[in-house]
Amino acid sequence: MKAKKFEKLDDLVRELNISDEEIAEWFYSQPYTLVKTALPLVYKEGNKLSTKIGLSFEHMHKLWGIQILPRVFMSLGICNDENLPFGRDEAKRFAESVFMDEAEGSLPSLQALKPFNNKEVYEAFRSTIETLKEYDIFTVSSGIIWVEDEGLDFNYLFGIGTFGEEVIRKEKKDFKSKVARYAVAF
Repeated sequence: MKAKKFEKLDDLVRELNISDEEIAEWFYSQPYTLVKTALPLVYKEGNKLSTKIGLSFEHMHKLWGIQILPRVFMSLGICNDENLPFGRDEAKRFAESVFMDEAEGSLPSLQALKPFNNKEVYEAFRSTIETLKEYDIFTVSSGIIWVEDEGLDFNYLFGIGTFGEEVIRKEKKDFKSKVARYAVAF
């Protein structure tokens, strides 16, 4: 059934002499165009975050991150201006400056991030990254996330890399990173 529909569509495109470029221009201009992703994507407008179940071409300029777990969002890429390292205080300021459904953000806790080390969740994350790369959207599949301070003498970081690796690191309070990503929990 589906093959017949596409045959008819191909015939119509040929009949109307519509170019590939014209089809692409029309397709990407549609407000409902959404590419399904394994995990919801996060869109940022001002200081408000929202999620969609896929890549919205209409809102692509607002694309900010990936919902890696329920109510835990992570930026698409490494978040430092001009390759400058930043620390937990900067990450915390950012997290507390954004909102979702009127709830203020915060840094995620280590406890909230532990399910990310589940193989299914991790594979969904990798699949989402690959889908974004297919559309030439810059994102990285590794890095670290600053987490809510659970110790007095150390900052805790959650590493994003190969599944099954040790993912929790402790660093001194003044540690700054060039490979950190912003993360927000609600």
